[in-house]
Amino acid sequence: MQPRQKTLYVDKDNQFSLEIVHGSGYFSVTPDNKDLLVDFVHKDRKVSFKPKRKGTVILTVEDLQLADSPPIQVTLSFSEIRALQLRAPRILIEEGDEE
Repeated sequence: MQPRQKTLYVDKDNQFSLEIVHGSGYFSVTPDNKDLLVDFVHKDRKVSFKPKRKGTVILTVEDLQLADSPPIQVTLSFSEIRALQLRAPRILIEEGDEE
């Protein structure tokens, strides 16, 4: 499944889709918290939804035709922060750099 981790902004118009890229084509997709999802649809190799409110959902994808295939989990984080801008009067030091 691509991507395996995603952070999304909570907005009624923010529709997101995930694609299942390998496997038999017959899947079970189960969210651990349906209360955070709106318009959750699983059809063929696509899963689409809208985030409802802040929180985290783990989707578990199981291939129904490949018994030896382990379940895959996708972590979805929903945030109320749309953007973050940092302003500093000095030059910022990047992670891993020394001053």
